[in-house]
Amino acid sequence: TFGPPERTPSARLRPASMAGTKTVIFVRHGESEYNRAMRETGKDPLIRDAPLTEKGKTQAAKARDVLAALRGRVESGLPPTERQWLLVVSPLRRALDTAAGVWPEAFWQRSGSLSETYVRTEVWPEVRETMTGCDDLGSSPRILAEAYPQLAPQLSTLPNVWWTVPSELRHLPAEGEEMRAAYIK
Repeated sequence: TFGPPERTPSARLRPASMAGTKTVIFVRHGESEYNRAMRETGKDPLIRDAPLTEKGKTQAAKARDVLAALRGRVESGLPPTERQWLLVVSPLRRALDTAAGVWPEAFWQRSGSLSETYVRTEVWPEVRETMTGCDDLGSSPRILAEAYPQLAPQLSTLPNVWWTVPSELRHLPAEGEEMRAAYIK
């Protein structure tokens, strides 16, 4: 139900008709400290759950306007009660910080509530990246809840180790450096 491809990604997502359709918009995380180090050195910098760089934060902020325009096109002509969105985000910090930059009014609202724009934010570990580097070692729900208190109710339902862990490392605690140190070996 989408229109013909054009030059810009947002134009390719223009809906031809919204009757009975759902719109799925994927946004990859902005540049992380891991991404930058890998690009510069070609070696895993061994940064656990790598945060965004300043460039990554800027990328997310720039994407905000594109996403807002796309949402506006999707919502045009719909009554407010049908303007419902679900923001799904991985519990990796780079994904959480990107979501915060791309759609701050949705991301920073109280967990599980609908905002004025009818958006609900949910944390899904199933949409994370698989284990490819040290940055894919996540943070425990407790640590994430300290950084993202509005998501604490959802984060509290996650297992302590929600990320992909090789079977030989599953006995290690989620917090601290033991898992990272074992990954390095």
